[in-house]
Amino acid sequence: MELKVKLNNNELWEEFHKRTTEMIVTKTGRKMFPKLEYSILGMDPDLSYGLVLQIEQVDDNRYKFSNGEWKSCGRGEVQAGSLCSIAHHDGVMKGEQWMKQLIHFERVKITNNPLDTNPSHVYLQSMHKYIPVLSVYQLSPLSSDTPFLSTTSTAHKLVSRFRLESTEFIAVTAYQNEKIKDLKIEHNPFAKGFRDGGDRKRISSAADDLIVPAIKRSPPSPLTSVGAAALGTSAVTFSSPIMPVMNPLWYSYWNPYIFNPMLSPYRFDLTKQ
Repeated sequence: MELKVKLNNNELWEEFHKRTTEMIVTKTGRKMFPKLEYSILGMDPDLSYGLVLQIEQVDDNRYKFSNGEWKSCGRGEVQAGSLCSIAHHDGVMKGEQWMKQLIHFERVKITNNPLDTNPSHVYLQSMHKYIPVLSVYQLSPLSSDTPFLSTTSTAHKLVSRFRLESTEFIAVTAYQNEKIKDLKIEHNPFAKGFRDGGDRKRISSAADDLIVPAIKRSPPSPLTSVGAAALGTSAVTFSSPIMPVMNPLWYSYWNPYIFNPMLSPYRFDLTKQ
């Protein structure tokens, strides 16, 4: 049976692809969105297989975003050295297992740091176009290689490689096309903080780069003129949110019962004019 690969979220990828997908690269590594989610058919259920993801440079051009579209702007940097090959984190499994499950590479991050040695990080250059490539390897029944990718191993053979055009993207350090940014906000649950206006603070999370509104603190409200008059003083306004502890007016702020004759530590006659 012929081996077939399906992109489970193909409709979402196509929506991005129509506008030229952009993926953010950072020094610390960033996960891709949309995610790579595959389903595989046609494996021999009794044979062992391993899956490998690579991200190949589509061409040797450099790109720029101008007048609402991406254009080639001359020769770019050629992808140096051998491609980074990332074996699926489930290792080697029977074809029956692979065909039952959704296959994703959520641990993979893309970076623009050429010195990054994290085995799950792929080095990419900004303003260049790339495409993910899924390779399927069949292992010998006698093989116990896990991970099976090594320079000395001969117990596996390449069965097929899949390059899906809709998954092409341009690596960027900041989104260039506002339409792509809007799509990311709409579909990525970890970008919903961008929906609201105002200041924001970026925090780190397991879900990767969650955006949340920054916390704003207001100084405590000053005493009202009515309360101040009851104490026989003029209205008081504090210029600092930190009130002096020794000032007796401090207690009126924290004690709402201060003007209750039964509870107040002060003695004053509120009936006098």
